[in-house]
Amino acid sequence: MVGSMTDISHRKAAELALVQVTQAVESTSDAIVIADLKGRSIYHNQAFIQRYGYTVEELNDIGDMAALYVRHKNYKQIYKSLRQGCSWCGEVALQTKSCEAVTALVRADSIQDINGNSIGLIAVITDITKRKESELILRQKLKREQLAVAMLERIRSSLNLEEILTKSVEEVRHFLQVDRTIIYQFNPEGSGFIAVESVAENFLPIVGMEIYDPCFGEAYVTLYRDGRIRAIEDVYNAGLADCHLALLTRLDVRANLVVPILQGENLWGLLIAHHCTGPRPWQQLEGECLKQLGVQLAIAIQQSMLFEQAQSEIADRKLAEAALQLAKEAAESASRAKSDFLANMSHELRTPLNGILGYIQLLKVDKNLTPDQQESLNNIHQCGNHLLMLINDVLDLSKIEASKMELSLTNVHFASFVKSIIDLFQMRSAQKGIAFNYEQVSALPDGILADEKRLRQVLINLLSNAVKFTNRGSVTFKVGYAENFPENYPQTNCDTCNLTAEIATKTMIHLTANLDAQQMSLPPLETKEAREVITADNTDDRAPTPKIRFQIEDTGIGIAQNKLEEIFLPFHQVGDHNNFVEGTGLGLSISQKLVKMMGSQIRVQSTPGKGSIFWLDVDLPAVAQCSETPLPATKKAACRFYRLPAESANSGRSRSKSRHVAQAAFSFRL
Repeated sequence: MVGSMTDISHRKAAELALVQVTQAVESTSDAIVIADLKGRSIYHNQAFIQRYGYTVEELNDIGDMAALYVRHKNYKQIYKSLRQGCSWCGEVALQTKSCEAVTALVRADSIQDINGNSIGLIAVITDITKRKESELILRQKLKREQLAVAMLERIRSSLNLEEILTKSVEEVRHFLQVDRTIIYQFNPEGSGFIAVESVAENFLPIVGMEIYDPCFGEAYVTLYRDGRIRAIEDVYNAGLADCHLALLTRLDVRANLVVPILQGENLWGLLIAHHCTGPRPWQQLEGECLKQLGVQLAIAIQQSMLFEQAQSEIADRKLAEAALQLAKEAAESASRAKSDFLANMSHELRTPLNGILGYIQLLKVDKNLTPDQQESLNNIHQCGNHLLMLINDVLDLSKIEASKMELSLTNVHFASFVKSIIDLFQMRSAQKGIAFNYEQVSALPDGILADEKRLRQVLINLLSNAVKFTNRGSVTFKVGYAENFPENYPQTNCDTCNLTAEIATKTMIHLTANLDAQQMSLPPLETKEAREVITADNTDDRAPTPKIRFQIEDTGIGIAQNKLEEIFLPFHQVGDHNNFVEGTGLGLSISQKLVKMMGSQIRVQSTPGKGSIFWLDVDLPAVAQCSETPLPATKKAACRFYRLPAESANSGRSRSKSRHVAQAAFSFRL
């Protein structure tokens, strides 16, 4: 038997290697295709068949590999590079046997023999559809965020609503890649108009066009008011009402996306994207982006409306302020004219009145007058004095308002000043049947620097009011340094006060005696001891001068809390008709103004039915020397009288001479 043996080890090794390669190719998730140089398929791995649906025979039956490509020029470009012996790698759009769109990464190369000759083609195809979709979503999100940030920045940087809306529709159109974007604004009665528009070239502009759609208000406004978003891929397949479909057709709209712009529960308008070239499927991300922009537009609209309202209010306020300023200037001018007139008319107002009062005094001394005539002259005299007081008060008030009154500071003997006031009101209180008490709270300087006339005027006004409005009980006048007064003032109880005029008179005598004794116990102002007492602390580094407090307490009718501020108004009296007393209503107003000129103010504490407390703290520096020559409490008229010749029944010359002598004899001095 004859036999032969052939070594097939290499073949077996090659077959094993081929099996291993085949197993590797079949197990990979990437699609692998091998084709000849003409492009006809030779081999498809299982991944290719599962993803794209074609076997080798099926793909060859419909042509070649070009059937997979959405764009044939991509296949021709790849095939040309491979035939030239070059590799090719890139992203292409493919479609499966079932016409599903696939984005793939293709890496293709030529197969060469051991001599370097091309004998076939091989391509590895990786499906990157999901990755591209994720990238697209990320890009859209990024673009949406950029659009939102740009919108917020525009809202912060500009309050021009038209500018914000115009720029917004422009950016939305580019973001969605649509043909037209509009903002539709509703009128209060329900109709509306296109506020702004952004439209691509070669498409119909509709801004300014009359929009009439009766179906819209009936069927869709309620949905948008509830915040609904409406996305229509194809208007012809959306089941729209005929009138609404006719409107969209007239506007060349094939697909639209509508988002409401809400301000609370009020539907301000709609943000609408129009796609005109054909149907369009809207993505959820696009609807969410437009909804977010609608919210930001609502904020911008609200902010712009508030700004316009604020601008309008500011303009109105400026007009009102200008009118008020003009009125104020006119009022101040009139007030200054009035004050200047009254302040300069002092002599003209007082001279005739003084003459009247002087003649009345001359007539009152006539012993031939009947009681009725005496009473009439007394009434005339009282009315004249009241009128003179009113004129003086009005003149003082006018001078203060016209800034023509100045304080005249002089050295005042303080003890004599206080005593003159006490003497005056002890007499008035005794005449009314109430008690008048004086209390010196602390040691006082002998001499002070003050405007004696104005300080006296203030204290007389306050004490006069206390006496006038106190029908029973007492009036207490306290003087001392403010730091020595208690902080909490005791409430005055008028029910326990039953002092009679007799007791008041005794109290007056007692207080006067005490005051005189006190004055006698002090060293004379001219002595060295007095100067040392007054100037002991008068150094440059001493503390500020303590203020002297004048406090008036009464057990009168009191003042209600809501009336305390009114008592300082000019020509104003607080109280009912039962408690009304004679007065001009200027005393407290003038006193408060005078005290403010002195750097202080009058304060008051009152309880209706129990009484009131008025006080003022005034800076009255002590002086070393002061002569004891206080001014009288009231101005007195100095009169000289002449014995007039008896009138002859038949002599008019005698009466004329009498009048002449009377005019020459009467001398009135203020």
